[in-house]
Amino acid sequence: CGGNNGTCSGCDGVPNQMDEDYGGMLDKTCSGHGACAGAQRCKCCHDSVGLVNTAKEGEDERLECPWFGVMCHKFCTSAPLKDAAQAPPAGTKSIHCSGHGACFANTTGPLTCQCDPGYGNREGLCDYKIPPPPAEMAYEIYMFLVVGVPLIFAALCACMGVWLLVVKKRRDVRTGEGVVEKVVLEKLPLPVLEEVGDDIPSDQVDTRGLRPHEEVALLKKIEDDKKNWAK
Repeated sequence: CGGNNGTCSGCDGVPNQMDEDYGGMLDKTCSGHGACAGAQRCKCCHDSVGLVNTAKEGEDERLECPWFGVMCHKFCTSAPLKDAAQAPPAGTKSIHCSGHGACFANTTGPLTCQCDPGYGNREGLCDYKIPPPPAEMAYEIYMFLVVGVPLIFAALCACMGVWLLVVKKRRDVRTGEGVVEKVVLEKLPLPVLEEVGDDIPSDQVDTRGLRPHEEVALLKKIEDDKKNWAK
């Protein structure tokens, strides 16, 4: 580098070290964002050099060191900077944690963030809010849904089946009564007026032993015979 170990080495004193992450030869300048301060590696923001204010709107000043890496050459803040004057020089590797995490102080490798609970690290920016897990269902509600609802449904189906059977039975009974009445009216010989007498009122005719529809048919027959007899 055209000098000696004092100028051509990093903080550890080893000369002519090329660092791939930094992309150049290590030296003791720490990219102007720190100092060796007797250590084996750069101390970024030593003596408050390079601090930035990451306070949100309405908050008090909150200073943090945004510089990371073996040469303090990578820039990361916990939140976006509001003051453009604090932005790093053009070409600097830089990210922010969207106000929901902290910069991960890795010496080598890409910059990333350690996110606050509830936020995901998508592209290292903590800008993804993780949906909360679904609330745990109460045991009583679970049992009602798993056991109670099927039982209620089965009971309703059983009641519906019984009701349909009753309706069908009643329909069959009515049909049977209609058939019997038709047979009685058409086939069963009924007493004529001479047999019961024309002077016996209809309400005094002995209908004991007759079924209701037979009684109705008999009385109707008597009345019709009376009318015919009168003619």
